[in-house]
Amino acid sequence: MIWSLVHTKGGVGKTTTAMFLASAAVRRGLPVRVIDADPQASASSWADRAAHRGTPLPFEVIPGTGSVVRALSSGPGELLLVDSPPGVAAAIDAAVDAADLVIIPTGTRAADIDRIWPTLDITAHRPTTILLTMLDMRKAEAVAMPHALASNHRWAVVVIG
Repeated sequence: MIWSLVHTKGGVGKTTTAMFLASAAVRRGLPVRVIDADPQASASSWADRAAHRGTPLPFEVIPGTGSVVRALSSGPGELLLVDSPPGVAAAIDAAVDAADLVIIPTGTRAADIDRIWPTLDITAHRPTTILLTMLDMRKAEAVAMPHALASNHRWAVVVIG
């Protein structure tokens, strides 16, 4: 199965989400790889730092361009997580086209939310979910955000925490 983490805006938690999902999958016994399709190579840097500290990640992180992402296929029971870059249309398109599921991590700042709609336009042909990140449930806008998104589109509202 291939899950792509996409958002046309940076700084919304795509890499962190990919790495945490990979860790959770490993804990459940799933074979998992992270494909680092972002030219900033944050996931690869994360893996390198862990290896240099003597605690390598329990999953592989592979640098991948758009052509690598387009050629992806997962093995039986394997989860591939594609960490896509912000704002690079060809790379985002490749990640979306390869995906069985698209996850749009987003913060709750106005700039983050404004970029959800163009991202949803890109992902319209794939199963897509929005994952709210960096949420402070003590703040009224954070509590209201899932319901605001659900009222604008047909989204299931799931609040964890």
